[in-house]
Formats: sequence, C-alpha cells, structure tokens
Amino acid sequence: MNVADTHHIPDADDPVLADLAERITCRIQSGDPVEADHYIGQYPARAGVIRGLVAMLDDLTALGRSMAHRRARNSDPVAADDESGTPKASRRPPPPEPSEQ
Repeated sequence: MNVADTHHIPDADDPVLADLAERITCRIQSGDPVEADHYIGQYPARAGVIRGLVAMLDDLTALGRSMAHRRARNSDPVAADDESGTPKASRRPPPPEPSEQ
C-alpha cells in the first residue's frame, strides 16, 4: 500500500491549479515578481491553496538556483575551497614521492 492509497490530496487533480502552477513557475523562473493576491483576485475560492502554491514554488525555485550556484562554484577550480579555505588554483601539488625523483 502506498501513500496515494490512503491519502488523497483534494486539489491534486484540479486543472485550474495545474495551470496556475505552470504559469507561476514560469514567472518565477524568468525573474518576474509573483504576487499571490493577483491570482487570488482571479480565483478567490482557492486563496489558501494559491498562497501555499506561490510560497512553495518560490522556495523550490530559490533552492534550484542555490544548487545550480553551488554546482558551478564547486566545478570552478578558483572558487572551490578545501577545508583549509585555500582556493584550489593556489594550492601547490604535493611533492613527488622519493621513488619518483
């Protein structure tokens, strides 16, 4: 038995909310400001769900941007630090083993 068998999310199948989620996501990702009140004015009966949706999508977008920034930073040898705080680009390679000299 999975969670879907025991719990039903009441608005999960709502095509209006699916469309709103898509529109809001596109606006957030493009950097446009998103005001929940704008959408609540259009769909007042869904006010609580819209507030939660806007907040959740905003948080998810911020998380995605943060992860992308972290990945970019970790792949940049100048920006990625080790535990000592020394940038990779300025670290010296270890000395050769005695058998390699």
